[in-house]
Amino acid sequence: MSDREARRTAFLESLRAEAVRRFGPARAETLGPMIEVTAGHLAEVASFPLDREEGPAFYTGPDER
Repeated sequence: MSDREARRTAFLESLRAEAVRRFGPARAETLGPMIEVTAGHLAEVASFPLDREEGPAFYTGPDER
């Protein structure tokens, strides 16, 4: 498993556990796809740090649309 994939897995486990704690198992299950996307984004930023003024590639802010 690559470092990036290990980070993604760790973020995914943490986010899922927090969703269950906050919202309960049923809603956490419904949020599963969004949690997976978010874990991927966090792993991407953790693996490839950005300059202060640079936004991540997956984000388009209001001024960039």
